[in-house]
Amino acid sequence: MSQHVSTNITKDVSRVKMLYMVLPVIFVLVTLVGLYIVKWNPYYIKVFKAAATHSIGNSIVSGKLQVAPSPTWSTAWGYTTAYFTAVWKAVILGLVLGSLLQVAIPKQWVMNIFGKKGMGSTAIAAGTALPGMMCSCCAAPVTVGLRKSSASVSSAMAFFLANPVLNPATI
Repeated sequence: MSQHVSTNITKDVSRVKMLYMVLPVIFVLVTLVGLYIVKWNPYYIKVFKAAATHSIGNSIVSGKLQVAPSPTWSTAWGYTTAYFTAVWKAVILGLVLGSLLQVAIPKQWVMNIFGKKGMGSTAIAAGTALPGMMCSCCAAPVTVGLRKSSASVSSAMAFFLANPVLNPATI
């Protein structure tokens, strides 16, 4: 009987070790595929238009008009729906990444990379945020995930503030 219990414990340890290796790979794959679908591919296509026309398209506030419309409930609703249509995929990606970060990446890894209070962790956090090009509403769930996984406040803030730096909509 003790040999049977020992075998079960060994199997459980093997499963945990496998998950410890597989889950971070899943996180990286979801991150890369998600950013490609939501950010990199759409903006890659727009960059050539922006280079030629010096514009990334119509404003979601005024559309094709030169002046913003007067502030009415209809205008506010129009802006809300236009903004949601523009960012919903990135918001979903941010929520998924923020959740996966807490589940798939070992807390010790986050603490070792982003948990120190020095400039190094802050610089690494800012550097990892730049390719994301997310607006603040999409970066917020990932920032919460970092903090819940024991990243330092300075690292979390650097990640949060650096995300929009390369977002073409904010440039």
